[in-house]
Amino acid sequence: MLSKIHIYFSYACYVFRHKWFVMIECFKHGLIWRGLVHDMSKFLPSEWIPYAHYFCDGRKNKTELDRAWILHQKRNRHHPEWWVYVNEDGTHCALPMEEPYLTEMICDLICAGKAKGFCSPKNDPFFETREFWKKNSHAMILHPDTRAEIEKRLSV
Repeated sequence: MLSKIHIYFSYACYVFRHKWFVMIECFKHGLIWRGLVHDMSKFLPSEWIPYAHYFCDGRKNKTELDRAWILHQKRNRHHPEWWVYVNEDGTHCALPMEEPYLTEMICDLICAGKAKGFCSPKNDPFFETREFWKKNSHAMILHPDTRAEIEKRLSV
């Protein structure tokens, strides 16, 4: 088993790489503050520890990961889940995402793959993001205006 220092250092490397890519992408869109504070909640112990152990230690505790993921979504408006609420009858309702969070979300989508080493071709900077979107967007609960805006920006 790896030492805690190694586990946390490995996870820190990933988080800082991801934050760097998102920050640069946000800066391109004039979102200086959003780029600087993007995903800061990942440094809270309630997110940091479960993520680090799940992704870097091999301790695949799905319940702890899911709990940390829910906290992360509800702490960060750039996640579409922040804009969803559950009605009394159990149905979901999505509100339209507001700016600058919608743009930050798109920057996050673009950079999630970059941090893991997946890069789009230079002639199509949204290729990887579009492929992810095509495979996963059907499962996302989004307001129709939000979905349309994302697809327009990604040229889906």
